[in-house]
Amino acid sequence: MIISPEFCLERSFSILKLVTLVFLMKIGIVSVTLVRLFKYDKRRSVSAGLSMAQISEAGLVVLARASRLGFIQRSTYLTLVPTTCILLALVPFSGNYL
Repeated sequence: MIISPEFCLERSFSILKLVTLVFLMKIGIVSVTLVRLFKYDKRRSVSAGLSMAQISEAGLVVLARASRLGFIQRSTYLTLVPTTCILLALVPFSGNYL
């Protein structure tokens, strides 16, 4: 899998925006679900949300397959691959708050 450094530098703002959006949405969805449906306290639900805020490695496989089959454009693929890698790299650091 090749990540183009030039493409990442050109689109760094949109990649970081996408990372932030996905990270916050996943934390919000998981924490709200745990608080409302399972009656967890807010601190534990946010901690669980932090641990679930990644996109899994399987997402990279799905992206590659979708790109190969022509379901997504090359620029979308090149934007989502570094986004997925950044989210995967952030999760161990968020685990310190569990």
